[in-house]
Amino acid sequence: MKSTTFLLLALILIFQGSLIAQSDSVAPSPSTMVTLQTEQATSFENNIIKLNVTALFVKNFTVQYERIIKKYLSGAISVRYMPNGSLPYKNFFYNQFGDDDPEAKETIENMKVNNFAVTPEVRFYVGKKGFGQGFYIAPSYRYAKFNVSNIEYNYNDDEDENSTILMSGKLSSNYGGFVIGAQWLFGSHVTLDWWIFGPLFGVENSNFNGNSDYKLTAEDKAQIIENVNDIDIPGTTTEVSFPDDYSVSVQLHGPIYGVAFGLAVGFRF
Repeated sequence: MKSTTFLLLALILIFQGSLIAQSDSVAPSPSTMVTLQTEQATSFENNIIKLNVTALFVKNFTVQYERIIKKYLSGAISVRYMPNGSLPYKNFFYNQFGDDDPEAKETIENMKVNNFAVTPEVRFYVGKKGFGQGFYIAPSYRYAKFNVSNIEYNYNDDEDENSTILMSGKLSSNYGGFVIGAQWLFGSHVTLDWWIFGPLFGVENSNFNGNSDYKLTAEDKAQIIENVNDIDIPGTTTEVSFPDDYSVSVQLHGPIYGVAFGLAVGFRF
């Protein structure tokens, strides 16, 4: 079924410096001010470990570590992991592919997926407070890898019988982009980091392989190639090959887009 084929291809995330009280009415000397400012810039707690709580709703576990370097600059790295399980956002895929196609709906229901991603970023704080507090913009890079299994590819064989190939595959992607966000400090150690919006643009490479219980004829192979070629994913190239008469391989390469957002609760130390 073309809808099942398309589903297969479509599958192809604060500290504020202490105030210095003046002694009586005597202003500190310039040398004393330099010393005090240096102490302010080096004595704060400059490590934050965070958990993205919004990602938990889609069974993703995202942890970020941020290291404050100076008042308006920090570096951070996020690690995301999703254990093997059912496909997130099933209702979206049902609406797109499954409502009028029971086979596609069954494919969505049975599919298994897991993923891993790592995202380093550099944060530039733009407010007056700084030191990990206030609004920021963060150029970032992301590497992500997805494993998908138990995909049912359905087609009509040369005898017009419905046949199924069970497929699995991997998708890897490299993104570049930026995040706009804001971070607040509550008390001495609790932080709230809002990743407001972060567009990501990159390229993906994927490889899906499947095995048939029956020998694929020349007509079967031709139909599979035709079904894949009928799918037009802008900018994406596809290649279908048959390592032998019982297996099929589909490779895809092209642009990919994403959005980073979330709400993370952290501990500063």
